[in-house]
Amino acid sequence: MLKLIAALVISGQLAIAVETESGFVEKRFPNSKDGVESAIAFIEANLPSEGGIHVIVGWDADDQDTGPFVGKLAELGIANAIIPPEELKAFAQKAGVSGEAPATVALAFRAKLAALRRPK
Repeated sequence: MLKLIAALVISGQLAIAVETESGFVEKRFPNSKDGVESAIAFIEANLPSEGGIHVIVGWDADDQDTGPFVGKLAELGIANAIIPPEELKAFAQKAGVSGEAPATVALAFRAKLAALRRPK
């Protein structure tokens, strides 16, 4: 089964959520080169043993710097989807969840994907 890995850049931090069999595990890191390296190690330690993954990057405001994390993903050859601030805020409000949790990025992506797959 496809598992989601979400990153949320918020207030100078990089919040990560990795989907596991029992839900999301989350941790925050500095949004810096060292923080990104620690985030990658956290992701690797929590990757599912089977199935694929999809990485989604979100940010809570236009002034947030997604460059360090997205740059590392590109360096590793890992593609990612995005959830921009307006989509994240709209989803969080509609779903009644925190827009400051990285798992919300994953849930917003899942909802967006489901909407795209619905017959018209």
